[in-house]
Amino acid sequence: MPTQEIPMGMLGSVQRNSDFDILTLHEAGSGDRIIEDAIETNAEITLRDGIRKVIGYDVVNRRLNHLELERTATKLNVISRLDDARTRIEKLESDKKGLQDEVAELKRSIVEICKQNVEHKATVEDLQSQIKGILAQLALNGTNSSAGDSTTPEHQVGEFDNIKTGQVGKLQGCWEQVAELRKALDEKGKELINERRYRSLEAKKSARLSHEVATLEQSNTQLLKQNSIPRKLWSSESSDDGRRRPATDGNQPLECSDSHDTLDPPNPQFQEEKKLPCTSQNEALASFFAGLMRRSGGPREEQNPLEQVGSPSKETDLHISLP
Repeated sequence: MPTQEIPMGMLGSVQRNSDFDILTLHEAGSGDRIIEDAIETNAEITLRDGIRKVIGYDVVNRRLNHLELERTATKLNVISRLDDARTRIEKLESDKKGLQDEVAELKRSIVEICKQNVEHKATVEDLQSQIKGILAQLALNGTNSSAGDSTTPEHQVGEFDNIKTGQVGKLQGCWEQVAELRKALDEKGKELINERRYRSLEAKKSARLSHEVATLEQSNTQLLKQNSIPRKLWSSESSDDGRRRPATDGNQPLECSDSHDTLDPPNPQFQEEKKLPCTSQNEALASFFAGLMRRSGGPREEQNPLEQVGSPSKETDLHISLP
């Protein structure tokens, strides 16, 4: 079964929790096997607690990364929509300028046609006054033109009628053109009103998208602040675990040769076959058993009590395996 390495802070908690259990079990006469089982059980419990903390930290990191990706995708989508809205607004403004130019041209053409109509009316009135004057002169004279003159008053009246009919036809054509131009002007005005409404809607959409971008930036700032809180908590817990165990006469801090192989909070990589030499713990156990032998008055007072009970020597490596 693969073994896992225990950090110094976890071994310190194991040492504190197991002191009373070791004394009780030895006084009860259970033997070295029960002592080793108690130490191993306490170490496994502490290691599992550390693994749970690491797993929870990894879950929080994955969730924060997922939220960061979603925020980035949403921001890119909003930016693309803003660009589309800006291009539409620019196109509408260019269309508006074109419509305004067309409307101005139509107004100029209408003014010119009105001037022509006034001129045509003046011409018709002049012709009518001339016809009336000729008819009055013929009625007063009561005589016809000379025999050699081929033009008669009836012929002149017919010519004037033809001229009048032509001028009236031209006037009607001008009025029809004016009506068509007015109709076209009304249609252009309606199109311009619709374009203005559409442009106002696009401006409102652009403002709403800008507000969404600002909201996303605020949420990004909050996420970054929330992401910094678990890291600070983890670093504070690690430093507290390292400073938690005090050094006493019977409980010295452990000296580990591989102190650089500790548990990495962000991405823990547990190695399978690694040993943790614990010489100070064996020395503490040796002094404890020596004190017991001195109190009991045994003959083997100077001998290492770990050798009497078959315990490992000072350089024995402690293996802790998880099920």
